[in-house]
Amino acid sequence: MIADDELKQVATVNAVRTDADTVSLTYVWKVNGTTRQTTTTTALTDTFDLSQPGNGNNGETVSVTVTPNDGTVDGSPATDSATVGNAAPVVDSVSIDQASPRTNDMLSATVVSHDTDGDTLTTTYQWTRNGTDIAGATDDEARATAVAGHLHGVPPKPDTAGPLQEEVLRAAKRARLR
Repeated sequence: MIADDELKQVATVNAVRTDADTVSLTYVWKVNGTTRQTTTTTALTDTFDLSQPGNGNNGETVSVTVTPNDGTVDGSPATDSATVGNAAPVVDSVSIDQASPRTNDMLSATVVSHDTDGDTLTTTYQWTRNGTDIAGATDDEARATAVAGHLHGVPPKPDTAGPLQEEVLRAAKRARLR
């Protein structure tokens, strides 16, 4: 069975022997009907890495057909498939552009993000002061008087964005698919 928990994870197939004969298994992995990988082995597990280009993107169907062979004849093939789900966008970095802001300076944030599916991203911002959202401070700029104090960000919700590399950010933003 294909494990399709998250996009860009390794899908795994497990086969079971029914007798003592040495059996080779041929795994044929396809994406939307096009063969992407064929492996013949005696191993009961084979993997297909969805993170590799062309190995399955959002909405594409990945299938695997496993055919056993006892050295003389092929057995009945078994096939399973799964539809690849949407990958969450990823925030690569976020930073405040002014290193030493002063009262009344305008602060701006720069965000670098990407989506492995190639979906268009919309970035929204929420500036915070001492851990509390600042009302109305929801774009890429904020006046220093409004954000005086300890500035940090609120990480995106896990179901709408990929993992962040920093626990506490200097400027908050949420990357969402349009």
